[in-house]
Amino acid sequence: GLKIGRVVKGKISGIVKFGIFMAFEGLEGLVHISEIAWGHVSNPADYGKIGDEIEAQIIGVEGDKISLSVKRLITDPWVEAAKKYKVGDTIEGKISRITSFGAFIQLEPEIHGLIHLSEISEEKVDDIEKFIKVGQEVKTKIINVDLNEHRIGLSIKAGKPKGSGAEGKGSGAEGAERAEGAAEGKKEEAPVKAEEAPAKKEKIEEKPADSDDLTAIDGVTKKIAETLEKEGYDRAKLKKAKKEDLVALEGIGEKTAEKLLAAV
Repeated sequence: GLKIGRVVKGKISGIVKFGIFMAFEGLEGLVHISEIAWGHVSNPADYGKIGDEIEAQIIGVEGDKISLSVKRLITDPWVEAAKKYKVGDTIEGKISRITSFGAFIQLEPEIHGLIHLSEISEEKVDDIEKFIKVGQEVKTKIINVDLNEHRIGLSIKAGKPKGSGAEGKGSGAEGAERAEGAAEGKKEEAPVKAEEAPAKKEKIEEKPADSDDLTAIDGVTKKIAETLEKEGYDRAKLKKAKKEDLVALEGIGEKTAEKLLAAV
C-alpha cells in the first residue's frame, strides 16, 4: 500500500516548473521542487527527463494526491554543515547567485549561504551589482546558522575589521562576541514567548481558515505575521510568493516558508 516512508521506483512522467511527476505501480505522484534536492533548485528539468527511472519516498497521501521526495533518500547535508560552520567564523567564497534581496555563496554542492541586502555594505544598497557581481570572490563572516530552517546567514560588512559606522568598528573577535551576545539575548526572550503561546493558540483556533489574520495559518506566530504584514504580504500575495522570497525575510527559514506556501 501507500505507506508513508515507503520507497518506490518509477519513471519521470512529467516535468513542470513546480516539480517532477513520477509514475509508479499504475499511479502518479509529485516530487515538489522543494523535495528534489537539499540545495536550491531553479529548474526541475535539470534533474532528469521524461522516461528516466528514479526512486522516491512517499511523504504524503491525501485522496488521490501523492507527495514524493527524492532528497530524503540521501543524508541531509545541513546536519554536517551545522557542525562545520559556526557563528563568528570567517569564510571566503564566490558569489553564485544574486537576487533582489541579497546574494548567495555556494559553500558546498548543496549548501548556500545568504548575504542579505542589509549585510553587504555600511552604505545603502539600492543596486547590489554596484557592490558585488556573480563570480566575484568575497570575504564574509557567519552571523547565523539555523539547522532547522536550513539557513546560513553571512555578512560582508561584519567581515571587515573596520567600518564607516560604529557597528563596523572593532576586531573580528569583538564582532563574534556581538553576534553571540545577540544570540544569547534571543534565547533569554524565548521563555516569555513560550508562556504566551497557549493563549495565542486558543485564539488561532477560533479564527476561520480564510481569515485575513495571518496568525490563523498553522505555524504562523505573531512575530512572523508582523514581518509578513510589514513586507506587504496577505493571503493573496502569499499564494503568488516564491520560497526564496520568504526565506529572505527576517525570522523565516526554508521549512517555515514551505509550511506557509503549503497552507495557502
